[in-house]
Amino acid sequence: MFQRLPSSATSLELSLPAGLEDFGDEAPELHLPSQVLERLTTLDIECDWCDPAVLPQLKHCINVETLAIELSEVIIPETDEPVVFPQVRNLHLKYVAADSESQMLKFIKAPKMVNLEVRYRDSDDYVKRGLANPLLAFIKQSGCETTLRSLSLRDVDARVREMVKILVGLPSLTSLKLQRVSSTEDPEDYLFEQLTTRDAKGFNTRRADTITCRISKIRSELKVLENQLYKQKAAISALRLIPPEILGEIFELVLDYVLDNKGIKDLANIQLVCRQWRDTARITRRLWSSFMFLEKYDIPQLIQARDSFKTWFNRAGNSPKMFSYLTLGHENCEAQDSKCKAVTRIFASLLTEGLSIDHLWLESRSLQCFLNFAGAVRSIQSGQNPHSWDSIRSFTLSLVGPWTEPLDIAYQHIPKNVTSFQLYLPDYNNAHSPAFDEVGIPDVCPPLDLLERLTSFSLLCDWPVSYPVLPSLRHCTNLETLTVDFYGQEDVEVDWYAEGVPWDDVDKIFKFGVLLPKLHTLRLRCIRDISVLKLFNTPRLVQLDIGFFKTYTRIKPQLFDTVQRFVKRRSKCEETLRCFRLREWSGSDGKVVELANLLLELPSLTRITLDCVYQSELAFSLLAAAKMEGKACLPNLEVLEVLRGFHARGMDYLFGFLKSRRPYRFHEGEVVFDGSPDSLKRLTVVYQQFRDEHEFENSEIVQVLRRWCGVSVSLGPQT
Repeated sequence: MFQRLPSSATSLELSLPAGLEDFGDEAPELHLPSQVLERLTTLDIECDWCDPAVLPQLKHCINVETLAIELSEVIIPETDEPVVFPQVRNLHLKYVAADSESQMLKFIKAPKMVNLEVRYRDSDDYVKRGLANPLLAFIKQSGCETTLRSLSLRDVDARVREMVKILVGLPSLTSLKLQRVSSTEDPEDYLFEQLTTRDAKGFNTRRADTITCRISKIRSELKVLENQLYKQKAAISALRLIPPEILGEIFELVLDYVLDNKGIKDLANIQLVCRQWRDTARITRRLWSSFMFLEKYDIPQLIQARDSFKTWFNRAGNSPKMFSYLTLGHENCEAQDSKCKAVTRIFASLLTEGLSIDHLWLESRSLQCFLNFAGAVRSIQSGQNPHSWDSIRSFTLSLVGPWTEPLDIAYQHIPKNVTSFQLYLPDYNNAHSPAFDEVGIPDVCPPLDLLERLTSFSLLCDWPVSYPVLPSLRHCTNLETLTVDFYGQEDVEVDWYAEGVPWDDVDKIFKFGVLLPKLHTLRLRCIRDISVLKLFNTPRLVQLDIGFFKTYTRIKPQLFDTVQRFVKRRSKCEETLRCFRLREWSGSDGKVVELANLLLELPSLTRITLDCVYQSELAFSLLAAAKMEGKACLPNLEVLEVLRGFHARGMDYLFGFLKSRRPYRFHEGEVVFDGSPDSLKRLTVVYQQFRDEHEFENSEIVQVLRRWCGVSVSLGPQT
């Protein structure tokens, strides 16, 4: 039978039939061919025959590394020379009987043994005879005291002193495993408690080292598994299913500012996340459409970086491009050899070599910086090709330092095709110089030809309005968007009789205001007095944005009267007005009534934004009461935004207002509405969250709006 084994077989498990009665009076002899045993590396033999020739044949197992023997009835021959297994590292002795123990262990010798497992039977005899001496004698005979690391004993009654003797006699042991040892319920822990410091110090030290190594290995494996799990989850993540167009929109929301050095690093980090993000960032043109240059490089470095600017903007494709140039560190700009003139020549060359810019932002401490920049552009302008300077449609001039020159000189150099102009003047205290006392405040009024072609104009100024800037806006016949930031200016009275305002127009201005026939967006920021609204006449106004100068400013209770007269009498834009935004407004009880009455008087509004409007929750209570009385309350409202300053305790007033717009009741688990569908489509609320937590996501009205009305509801605490 063994001759027919495959020649490549290196592992043999031999389990012979149990019981001699199956063979009659004579049991067959077992002969194991030596050539078969010599090539084995693993042998598992199970036999209870009384054949004394079984064990001696195993001397041919010269290559076996794992040996398992179960010879419960085999007669162990009397011999002085044990069988040597030179390569055995793992030895498993099963069902070692008490009467054959000494012969079994004396017959085997494994000098390279690392792991030893002994399974006993008739264990009561070991309690009497002792367990340690035969086992230690076997290990010493094998010569593996220094290589043995693991010992497993099973099915034996072990006294503690026998275990101590084994541990003391095996200094290299690192693992002791006891199974079904009947001395205690938890023999291993009990054993370790009984060991003396002198006897157990070496073993406990080795055991602690072993446990530490296992912990380190398990942690390494855990880290590998966590990385694999992370990759698997990333592979099936919903984020990978987002279309590049949507992902690009998200990137634009994250990088929604003009990119400076920090923004460039943020964009680079986005591209390092994965290939999909990199490709999406590369095809999202608007990410590459802006760049802010903060001057900190030497002239040679700027010359080398000039090509990088071109490459950057080329990735923007046909998207409108914006270039911001901040020269706050320039000094002595008038000098012929100043750094300002050298740097401006470099950037001016960009506009003469094919780099098309749609919006140019220039911010400096001195007006001379801009004059140097514009002069450099004109000096290298080529008459053969259209100049990029003249292709600029939007221009921002921001001055942050004092000067005395009139802005007329700067206006002469503004690109002739500019239709959007932003003028940001420094605050009056910084801009004021001793020369103001002698020559007066510089004239900042834009020229007539510039005003006539503007479609968008922004002015930031807190200077005393004794100059005819606002009255000169009557020339802006094509203006569509106007933003005036008074920056908390207290005196808004205009000298209508100042130079530049014709006497014949004074009566018209007093009676009708400054007429802006095409204006559809009016933004007034940082005002202290709402009466400034009387200066304008906007018959086609669509969006009105009013922002006060901080909520603690004392504001006269004129909001209702002033806005109502402006909309219904002065501008007569009640039918066209769609959006109303109120910022930084603190309302007392009387002012809240004004706000509620104003909203009731503007039924055409489709979008209302209350940003940092304190006590606005009381206004919603008044609106709900008016609705219950049958009054028309914002019948066309589609978007309601309550941002900052809204107290969480006032959410019930807001919910009451929303419910009053379309009352409902529940019937058999379904919502039954009383009235026609509401026009509301989106609700955004940012509330102040204090110690008492308020959970509004699961409120009844929110669920009704989302599930049955299709309203997009976004609620969250202010951060």
